[in-house]
Amino acid sequence: MKTIWKILGFIVVVACLLGILVIGWLEEWSWWLIGAVCFVFIGGIVAVIFIKRYIARRKERLFVKRVIEQDSKIIEESPEHSRVDLEEMQAKWKEAISLLSKSHLKKYGNPLYVLPWFLFLGESGSGKSTALKNSRLASPLTDIPKVSGIAGTRNFDWWFFEKAIILDTAGRYSIPIDEIQDKEEWENFLTLIAKYRKKEPLNGIVVSISCEDLLKDDNAKLTDKGQFLRKRIDQVMRVTGYKIPIYLLVTKVDKIHGFIEFVSALGDKYYNQCLGYMVKEDKLDWRGVLKESLTYIGDKLRKFRFLIVQQSRGVNPALLLFPKELERLSPGLEAFCEGLLSPNPYQEEPFFRGIYFSSAKQEGEILSDFLTNFSLTKFAVIKNFIKERGLFLRDFFASILPSDRYLFMPLREYQTWKKRTFTIAFVAWILLVSGTIGLILGAYNHNLSILTKIKDISKISFKEDINSNLILLSKYGELIQDLESENNDYPLPMMGFSYSHNAIDKLKNIYVEVFKDKILEPIDNNIVISLRTLLISDKENNSLRIIDFILNQVVLLEYFIKKDDKNTNNMLSNLSYDLPLVYNRVKEEISPYFSKGYNLYLGFSSKKYLGSRLEFRLNLLKEILSSVGRDLHWVIYHPDLNQYNISLSRLWEYTNNFENDSFVPGAFTVKGKKYIDNFISFLKTALNKKGVLTPEVERSFFKWYKEQFFEEWRKFLQNFSDGEMALENWSSRHEMAMKMCSEDNPYYGVIELFVKQVQGVFGKDKKTLQKDIPTWVKPILILYSAWQEAQSLDQKKSQSLPLKEKLKRKILGDFFKFKKTALSLTNDKELKRYQDILKIAKLWLKYKQDMQKLVHITTDSATAFQLTSEFFPYGTNPTASKSVFYIVNNDIFSLKVLLKKYGDNSIANYLLAAPFKYVVDYAIMETACVLQQKWEEEVLGKIEGLNHIEKIKLLFNGENSLVDKFLQNTAKPFVGLDRFGYYPRKALGKKLPFTKSFFGFVNQGKNLFFTSKKTFEVYFRTLPVGANKDAKIQPYGCKLSLQCAEKIYELENFNFPSSETFKWSSDQCGDVTLWIYLPGLKLKKVFSGPLGLAKFLLRFRDGSSTFYPKEFGSDKEFLQSQKIKWIKVGYEIQGAEPIIKMLQDIPDEIPTEILTCWH
Repeated sequence: MKTIWKILGFIVVVACLLGILVIGWLEEWSWWLIGAVCFVFIGGIVAVIFIKRYIARRKERLFVKRVIEQDSKIIEESPEHSRVDLEEMQAKWKEAISLLSKSHLKKYGNPLYVLPWFLFLGESGSGKSTALKNSRLASPLTDIPKVSGIAGTRNFDWWFFEKAIILDTAGRYSIPIDEIQDKEEWENFLTLIAKYRKKEPLNGIVVSISCEDLLKDDNAKLTDKGQFLRKRIDQVMRVTGYKIPIYLLVTKVDKIHGFIEFVSALGDKYYNQCLGYMVKEDKLDWRGVLKESLTYIGDKLRKFRFLIVQQSRGVNPALLLFPKELERLSPGLEAFCEGLLSPNPYQEEPFFRGIYFSSAKQEGEILSDFLTNFSLTKFAVIKNFIKERGLFLRDFFASILPSDRYLFMPLREYQTWKKRTFTIAFVAWILLVSGTIGLILGAYNHNLSILTKIKDISKISFKEDINSNLILLSKYGELIQDLESENNDYPLPMMGFSYSHNAIDKLKNIYVEVFKDKILEPIDNNIVISLRTLLISDKENNSLRIIDFILNQVVLLEYFIKKDDKNTNNMLSNLSYDLPLVYNRVKEEISPYFSKGYNLYLGFSSKKYLGSRLEFRLNLLKEILSSVGRDLHWVIYHPDLNQYNISLSRLWEYTNNFENDSFVPGAFTVKGKKYIDNFISFLKTALNKKGVLTPEVERSFFKWYKEQFFEEWRKFLQNFSDGEMALENWSSRHEMAMKMCSEDNPYYGVIELFVKQVQGVFGKDKKTLQKDIPTWVKPILILYSAWQEAQSLDQKKSQSLPLKEKLKRKILGDFFKFKKTALSLTNDKELKRYQDILKIAKLWLKYKQDMQKLVHITTDSATAFQLTSEFFPYGTNPTASKSVFYIVNNDIFSLKVLLKKYGDNSIANYLLAAPFKYVVDYAIMETACVLQQKWEEEVLGKIEGLNHIEKIKLLFNGENSLVDKFLQNTAKPFVGLDRFGYYPRKALGKKLPFTKSFFGFVNQGKNLFFTSKKTFEVYFRTLPVGANKDAKIQPYGCKLSLQCAEKIYELENFNFPSSETFKWSSDQCGDVTLWIYLPGLKLKKVFSGPLGLAKFLLRFRDGSSTFYPKEFGSDKEFLQSQKIKWIKVGYEIQGAEPIIKMLQDIPDEIPTEILTCWH
């Protein structure tokens, strides 16, 4: 897992470095700046690694120090009964250390580290001390006694051998007897090891287990013992911080039946060797190692047994059983190792180095389990004599253990760590210092680069020509912006350098001053001069342009002062558009540079400066209005009025994505008019002290405003049906169709909106409205008044009031909001008009009720189809139909007649009839979808799977053909028939959206004549058959065959005259086959299908036909090899024309789509 994290970390670092390189390349950094950033990045990573390693090592040192410092404290705080033991342990340890320090080992270095140290662990009585004593190894330090009595080792003993030092621990350290005291002594023992072996810990741990325990104890107990020892080993590894190899030593092997006999037979030369198995480094599974070791040892013992038997005449029988008896240890060893070596998530897994067998003393009775199983108890027991001789021990302590001294992480690892840590720290320091210097140089170089560019920009010289100055200032400002962006986009710290920021600010101030002096002042001076000219003559009406130009500047200044420059694009464009008209020295193609430059000018200026310029502009505007005082047309173009625009998308529900969203400008709405009134009031308050806005100016403006108001609304109302095109899908069209059948539809909604806007805008100006209202507005006002009256009639359901009383109430109500004059109750003209309104209101009620009946078309497509089928046949005679469609159409016609007398009713008629027109269109489109579906079901579905000829027969064969049934039944209301053929019917000026190909198809097919009883006779007379002259072979004959139900007609031609009459019927005959005979080959050409003969006759219409090799498939290569380029076959034919005509009259393609369906 650590390796994976290291790989991932390396990949991340490489990716970051590549990212720095890519960014540096894209930003065009210098190579040394890229290197500096990389140095800082790598230095930071190396510094993190150094700090991490330093902290880890420091924690380790503090831990050891803490353990050592606890040494004395433990003794002081121990109870009285154990203090003596702890002090004895301390004294024994110090005595041994003192002896080592004074020994000759110091010639080879530190005496504590010259020889490897090994720890001997095992249960009391497992034979540890006896094994060391009888190992036949000499100890140079004979002054240290090896205390070992009946009770075993008291706490621990030092064994100083020539090649190793063994620490023999008391068994109670491994398997505690008194848990508290033994644990306390053990921990004190570990403290001493950590204190005196700081540089190099223990080199190995030997764990002993006796054969007696393995044979007698149950598996659970052996596992518990292994776990106790595992705890001790884990404590040693945690205190020392090293993973130490573990050696398993099985003692008292003499308790195995046949061991002594086997060893005696081997001889003394084998006693000092090892009996065991060393684990290879790549073996990690202890179970496999244990199994492999026992197998290996057993195989070796069997080989020795074989040699002993072979070389000796008399062999003790017990010797033969020893390899088998050794296998008895396997279950016990496995149970013991289960506790000692099994991996778990809480303890470090030991390094299992090997398993060895030994015997230090031979005594007691030995029982053979093998013989006991065969009831040979008499031979199973051997009484052993007592003998102290160490078997298989010497080489284990003298050779095996010392040779494994450096299997743990040795002392040089710390030196390596120290060196690496120092290197890492040094490299980190170098990288960070280099990177910091690089960042400082980078910031300095960046500032220097910006200052150099600023110096170059400052050399730009301006001219007296305003056009040249506009171009120069636009580019000059863009260069400043680019420099500012480059300066702000510098991704690295500036390291205290602010020269570039200050220089750019100075450059902005210069730009502002130059733009004011070179651009704005000439324009302002020209405006003042132009005003004097405008007083005399204003042929081009430039006053609006000047006022608009100044006003846009005022608004822009206000926006920039408020730091709101999001909605300035339109005003900047207006400035560019107006500038050539305001100041004719500026060329039209140059004027866009002004908007760019002015935008930069405002952006670079301070808030205080902009405030002073705003005050100047307001004074100039005051001067302009005081001088000109002509009109206020420019007011309606104020950008704030756009929020009051009335658009199609606002009035049409279920719509989206308007390609051309028409709208009434906000100036011509109630809210827009209120805004204009307030704005003019503001101008009057601010400027009227000099008499700028006179009553004449206001009257002129409002007269012009009224004309523009109605013109804008006229265009909007005329194009109102564009909203239908924006309906998104069938669902939206369906919802809209239901609305169209009620008064709650967009067309009546826009009528109401228009009237209310008229009332809201001109309600107080009655005289002007009555006098100057356009003729097309009056019918709409009358229609709306009648609509309101109809609603009143519909609610009250009463006609009891006299006519004059109704007129009185109406005059006091909504009706005279449109009349704008005071009327007398006895005015006959007004009485007549109100009577007309009542008629229109009644007709409206009927129209409304009839329209509501049409809502049934929205129930489903079938209903729409049925209702449309009822009115379509009466397109030329509507009076004969009782369809509600014609009833509604008559209602609309009557309303149009009544509205005609009030002026131009074209727009009123259009808005009145539009809902009905939409419903008719909806019904027609739904009908088209149903009719298309029925074509697919009744016609196309019944010919599926047939060949083309069979399809044509079913479609057009006789009066009961599929097409005839479809046209005479399903499609009959929508299709007519005259001498030219079928055509689409019209009703209410509409027809179903048939495709162009449909009527061509049915009109072509109706001329076909099929009959199963009709038989045609065709006479054939043979002509010579031949091929190109240079061919290697020539055809010598041919045969024509016609397959019919009653007979197969054949005509053979061997270049000798012969003839035959074929009787053909489309129902009785099928394929026609032409055989062409060549030497060694018969060519076959098939004309398939019921019209196979017709196809043949069409090809032989001129009496002959030429065939080419490519027409004969697999025979093509043979024909080419014989150099046959063509073969010509001919016949004299009579009676072919009727059959050929039948083939030519058959339509090539059957249309699948006959109508346009919006689904």
